[in-house]
Amino acid sequence: MTIQELAIPHADICDELKLYFNGDNFSITDNTIVIDANGNVDTDTYFNSFSIRKWMKYTELKNLTLTIDVEGECSIYLCYAWIDKTNIIRRAGDNKPAFIKESSARESLTLTYPDNSEGTIAYYRIASENGPVRIYAAGYSSDLSITNDVKVALGICTYKREDFVYKNIASLKSSILDNPSSTLCGKVKVIISDNGCSLDKAQISDKDITCVDNLNLGGSGGFTRCMIEAKKLMVSDNITHIILMDDDIVFDPQTIERTYTLLSLLKPQYYSNAMIGGAMLILNDMPKQFENAALYHGGMLKFENKNIDLRTIRNVLTNERPKDVNYNAWCYCCMPLSVITDDNLPMPFFIHMDDVEYGVRNKFEVITMNGINVWHPFFQNQRPASIVYYDVRNKLITMAELGGMHIERYASFYLEMFHNYIFNYDYNRTILACQAILDFCEGIDAFKTADALELQSRLSGYNQPWLDDDDGSVLAGIDNSESVNYVSKKGLLINYLLPAKKESITVDCSINNAYPYRAKQLIVCNRRQNKYCVYKKSLLKLIQAKHMCNKAKKAIRTTILDSSWEWHDRIGEITNIDYWKNYLKIN
Repeated sequence: MTIQELAIPHADICDELKLYFNGDNFSITDNTIVIDANGNVDTDTYFNSFSIRKWMKYTELKNLTLTIDVEGECSIYLCYAWIDKTNIIRRAGDNKPAFIKESSARESLTLTYPDNSEGTIAYYRIASENGPVRIYAAGYSSDLSITNDVKVALGICTYKREDFVYKNIASLKSSILDNPSSTLCGKVKVIISDNGCSLDKAQISDKDITCVDNLNLGGSGGFTRCMIEAKKLMVSDNITHIILMDDDIVFDPQTIERTYTLLSLLKPQYYSNAMIGGAMLILNDMPKQFENAALYHGGMLKFENKNIDLRTIRNVLTNERPKDVNYNAWCYCCMPLSVITDDNLPMPFFIHMDDVEYGVRNKFEVITMNGINVWHPFFQNQRPASIVYYDVRNKLITMAELGGMHIERYASFYLEMFHNYIFNYDYNRTILACQAILDFCEGIDAFKTADALELQSRLSGYNQPWLDDDDGSVLAGIDNSESVNYVSKKGLLINYLLPAKKESITVDCSINNAYPYRAKQLIVCNRRQNKYCVYKKSLLKLIQAKHMCNKAKKAIRTTILDSSWEWHDRIGEITNIDYWKNYLKIN
């Protein structure tokens, strides 16, 4: 059976050629690769190499073959690559072509890879001899037989991102849902939790699509609603897995096909508890990887291979190395429905840390592979202040639940980190970090009785607006000098006692610690979107922030330890189906 098809770049998904192919003197026309005389194509890339080491671990793969539909005279090399210490090793069998095609006629070939115990990835090279060579189709195959009867529900949580959703649903319909030639046709359902109640149901209508209006209780509320609806399909349609997907992503349907194929061939010891995680690549910088699963340990998050450029063979290989991870972001995350039970639902966090907590709680075997990914928008240092509240509160709840760490120490660390925002006039982040600590210390009963919608509305009032720089005059004033990057804390405190020397300091949002010393305001700019945000110096806000810090410090000294034990002992009260039905107001 074919276990990985050739991936071709498409302008409406990704046209970054070096994520798909390397080589010389070749082009792609109408999904056909054309190699000119003396040219070559290599598939030692993110999308077209084969993760053979992981396939041999997680499935019964014993042999690998290349099936290729090719026209023209060429040499075909079957290759492996790996990193030995720091050196990249590439090897073809006996350093010779596996097959020399001497006829110019179109042929379908099946070639078997030689055994290799060291290769991290397998790939192939096609070298043209005397004229144009055309590759119409290719794929990696094996004599494996399907061992698991898999049916998948795609769970999409959305809030007023209609354009993304309509485009992605149209892609799913044409490639899978309404495509009889797809191996996934009839094996995939789509569940949409419409938190904004704004989608045109007629535009996405399909026998395999369920769209439910949902309260806007964030990603946690939307994804949990998808899980609840998927559990119904587990009974009525024999759905076995759910793939959680963000609403503002770009993806290739082949990602779902690769996920499905891997699931259907997993060994029994992995099938029941495997989480297949999709990497998050950066939509506005497509070769860059933002995240590829991660490790939560001791209250901290560790990300490996963050911001690497996946166009290089070294990074392709590095990305395939085994790593210690215990969760995957829910931008694209597949898990078995058998794990999701009425007393094992996610935490009602609204947003942030729900994916971390649920992954760590359930001790999934997290599997990642090159070529299973989505692209997600990312702009540095542009998260609204309200996110700080959820970050801090939800991390403290997760620490309390999982145990094994000094929660007072981490709360003090967060307080110190966000206290520093007063020095660049972003007082609201400091205030909301303190409020998060105080709310955590109020305990689980206060959490259960709080109105999550009202809380979100109140938190949103702390967000600074991003303004349009229509004529470019604000961005033109960006100060790129090093002087804005560091000022001593003593100097920053003096900043509030001395009169301002200048009206403003203007910086790019990529600068993490730009302090507006002796300026009335700090202007932070986003060059990509031509937007800016203004933070103004305020003695009153400084006093408010300092007051909140003192309250948070007192709570850390006096009540946080008792509160953490309460959270730990009673966490099951907010992760069961009865709580969630009441929370979501589901009949």
